[in-house]
Amino acid sequence: MITDSIDETEGAIVATAAGRVQGVRRAGVHVFRGVPYAAPPTGARRFRPPAAPAAWEGIRPASRWPRSCPQEQREDFAPLRWYRSTLPQSEDCLYLNVFTPAPDGAGRPVMVWFHGGAFCTGAATAPGFEGSALARSGDVVVVTVNHRLNVFGHFHPGPAAGEGFADSANAGLLDLVAALGWVRDNIAGFGGDPGCVTIFGESGGGGKVGRLMGMPQAQGLFHRAILQSSGLRSVTPAQGEAAAAHLLAQFDLTPDRAEALRDVPAADLLAARMRTVEAQGHDAFEPLPDGRALPEAPFETRAPALSAEIPMMIGTCENEALYRLVDLPGIHDITRAAAIARLCKGSGMDEELATRVYDLYAGKPANASPFDVYADILTDQRFRMNTLRAAALRAEAGQAPTYLYRFTWKSPVRDGQLGSIHTIEVPFVFGTMDRAEALLGTGPELETLRGIVMDAWVAFARTGDPNHTLLPRWDPFASATHDTMLLDLAPRCVSEPPGPELRALAGHRMPGGFRKEM
Repeated sequence: MITDSIDETEGAIVATAAGRVQGVRRAGVHVFRGVPYAAPPTGARRFRPPAAPAAWEGIRPASRWPRSCPQEQREDFAPLRWYRSTLPQSEDCLYLNVFTPAPDGAGRPVMVWFHGGAFCTGAATAPGFEGSALARSGDVVVVTVNHRLNVFGHFHPGPAAGEGFADSANAGLLDLVAALGWVRDNIAGFGGDPGCVTIFGESGGGGKVGRLMGMPQAQGLFHRAILQSSGLRSVTPAQGEAAAAHLLAQFDLTPDRAEALRDVPAADLLAARMRTVEAQGHDAFEPLPDGRALPEAPFETRAPALSAEIPMMIGTCENEALYRLVDLPGIHDITRAAAIARLCKGSGMDEELATRVYDLYAGKPANASPFDVYADILTDQRFRMNTLRAAALRAEAGQAPTYLYRFTWKSPVRDGQLGSIHTIEVPFVFGTMDRAEALLGTGPELETLRGIVMDAWVAFARTGDPNHTLLPRWDPFASATHDTMLLDLAPRCVSEPPGPELRALAGHRMPGGFRKEM
């Protein structure tokens, strides 16, 4: 939950298509919390596409944060608590928050944030996603969105379930389309330009951005795209149907009787989902290509043609995988043989490939121990490989530019043990470093890095080009040179064609679905 000691005063009143809302003013920014962009997806609306919100009379207060979609509680990794919301949960979760310097007619760039947490957890109301500093410093309008997750947003029982479930596999993505439709229709009243909308997200949020780039219903609703640390893997319809059948069987149901699930209490549905994930070893309650909302898996074989003319920025952090490894008991003492065995079990490699990949990564100067090697492989396999693939596919298409980055600044916390861990760039994008002290530490260099990172995101949102005065020249990605901006206190743009270790790793594609093993 976002809390701080900043005083709030009564804010401006803005008219939306459904009615007037009144926000609060804090630290020079107008904040509108919990604005409905769709009707509650409850009862008969469960599993269905979002419907328009009901209109209201009078003035609706927009001062309280909205509830999050029902979800399981992940393990509490202390350095990443700023990434988690502690607000109550409810299926009635289709609300967004707006942060604006002023609800006037200035026509500022709009930045719409989709939170991470894969497709199963997370919320727009995590402390690190408070958009006031970004709106104020960048003179932009920031929108953060709650939407349906896990089984509520991505349930695929297949054709036997009938028309009532035709869009249930991607209902959570259709929520995002509805939110972008709300932005198009209403954001001008909040000081934003509906013709200059950037969608951005990290981890699962980056995956949401990538999929929106291939959704016909999202076409024309955004004009720039930023994908941060996304694996960009998709489950298949067969995996989705298998997961749905397993869940239905827990209630003595079959796909042709899936309608009965609309009456199951949300807590029971969530618990059944967790049992399915545990039994199958991966999470198939994610978006999948259904031939309707999502015609194909974006960046699987080609860059989405629908978004070919939209500038894209994409990148990863240097040590992504540490977020799930650093506190794993015994992992720092892992041996070469144990690391190879883990690659076979958790990543689906055969022993010959796992051994070859391990030995190539062991030859990198920075990898002094088997733990270093293993963490480096997982970072590349689960995050960097598909990021590079997406950039290369965009370059092949030869239309709008793609800007590739890698965040390399390393946290001093825990004597440097966290490195450039997953999510570490997000507080610098939002200017919320004070909320992420357990990850970042303190010091004047944080503000320097904030200027470098936030200004790049804002410049890209404004023009489709991230270059600004604190950066050296950042050239668009080209397949021949692999131009990459290394984001650090002394940023530099380098040419990084894949080495032999990445080329070996490219021969194996991770299966879709979030896997527990690391």
